[in-house]
Amino acid sequence: MAVPLVIRSALPGDTPSVGSRMNPMFEVEGIRVVLHPLDMVSVALEQLGEHIGSLAEQGQAIADALDELLTRSWA
Repeated sequence: MAVPLVIRSALPGDTPSVGSRMNPMFEVEGIRVVLHPLDMVSVALEQLGEHIGSLAEQGQAIADALDELLTRSWA
């Protein structure tokens, strides 16, 4: 599975979910990115680009985002 990271500057400035539990922000190679778990897809390893870094230290924030996605009540 792959969860996209969207460049923060590509999103409208007033996007309310940016920085939320569902859409945490990270910095990768000096670029601010936002996790988008709603766009998670299965991807063959060969289709992924070059490995440029790791978010292993942010594992809890990523797990929290996925937990929010899978358990949140929309009622």
